[in-house]
Amino acid sequence: RISQVTSTWKKTKDEAAAVARGMKRKYFS
Repeated sequence: RISQVTSTWKKTKDEAAAVARGMKRKYFS
């Protein structure tokens, strides 16, 4: 159970990082 929660949180964090990179590219390129 805990490992599932951790992997879900990590996936969310990775997705948020990808979105942040996309926004940076969009506004600062």
